[in-house]
Amino acid sequence: MIPVVWLASYPRSGNIMLRIILAQCFGLPSAAIYGETLDGNDTLKQLTGSLMPSEDGVFDFGDVPVRILKTHGRPQNAAKAIYVLRNGVDATASFHDHGKRQVPIDTLIHGRPGLPTWSEHVNWWMPRSRPNTLLLRYEEVTADISGAIDMIGAFIGVAPTCHAIPSRDELASVDGRWVRSATASNRTRLSPEQVAEFWRTNAAVMREYGYDAPDCRCPGVMAAA
Repeated sequence: MIPVVWLASYPRSGNIMLRIILAQCFGLPSAAIYGETLDGNDTLKQLTGSLMPSEDGVFDFGDVPVRILKTHGRPQNAAKAIYVLRNGVDATASFHDHGKRQVPIDTLIHGRPGLPTWSEHVNWWMPRSRPNTLLLRYEEVTADISGAIDMIGAFIGVAPTCHAIPSRDELASVDGRWVRSATASNRTRLSPEQVAEFWRTNAAVMREYGYDAPDCRCPGVMAAA
């Protein structure tokens, strides 16, 4: 049986970017465990290698060495996993925008039934200690795509065929919602009060994974020494 590799993340943490890397540099398609359409964007589907299920819900991966399954949910088994981690403040802001700002930022910060907080999601997967798990930081991947590709290849046991993907601006021109330009003018920025509230809710896990607390302009949060 072809082994599964989970591609897991809190929403808006770089999952699409990793799928593009896997498709374009390793020739590996991927499937989401829940229905997705990528807004019907066929070019983005091709770039990500996104598979659509058959009428009976079966994904045809073809002749591949590993099957990549995307999830924002909990681990379902002990199979290998790539966990993509992004600064929770940035992920929350991007999640708010991606959902057309229909879910209030306060709800994203504190969670609700069926929607974990950022730190709850990280603790579901515990990517630093879970066996057979590759932890990739969004910020490090975007800074060194080539190095990330080598790490992925070594982890999944597949040699890459290239070490580059289209630039963020090129990808944003294809879509604009799933991948946005870094200079987009309409991006949500959490207010200092919202950042402080995010840290009050998620500080322990943010610090555990090396993210620095904000400065004293955010009341109620102590900056790291």
